[in-house]
Amino acid sequence: MPVDSTGISGLFEVGRHAAACGTAVIVRTPSPPVLRVLEIVRADRFAGIGIEIPPSAA
Repeated sequence: MPVDSTGISGLFEVGRHAAACGTAVIVRTPSPPVLRVLEIVRADRFAGIGIEIPPSAA
């Protein structure tokens, strides 16, 4: 699944809403291309967003 600016904006908004509610959204095991995009936009620094990468994929 490709990730474009709309998807990144949506992730940011959902994370912001989750953080306001005291919870978080966890992105589990993203594919390598998606993980690269998330790294480029520093999605791990978005409020309410966590990225879970299995040790075997790190």
